[in-house]
Amino acid sequence: MKMFSKIRVLLGTGIWFLILQQGFACATCFGASDAPMAKGMNMAILTLFGVIVGVLSGILGFVFYLWKRSKIAVSNFQTHSEKGIDD
Repeated sequence: MKMFSKIRVLLGTGIWFLILQQGFACATCFGASDAPMAKGMNMAILTLFGVIVGVLSGILGFVFYLWKRSKIAVSNFQTHSEKGIDD
């Protein structure tokens, strides 16, 4: 009896989803590209792109800063080594 009830629920849910497919589509997915929801989705994508570019730029700037500092440290070490000064 339980198996019949599960099959009936699954079958009913499947038919419901097949009949009401268009009701679940948003304006972006359904094809209305001039709808406010589609414009909002495009702005969200651009905003996330801007955030990603900002974070990656910050990481690149930090790596460049470390690279410059390491060059300064190496040149100071070489200068002290040539003079024979040991710390």
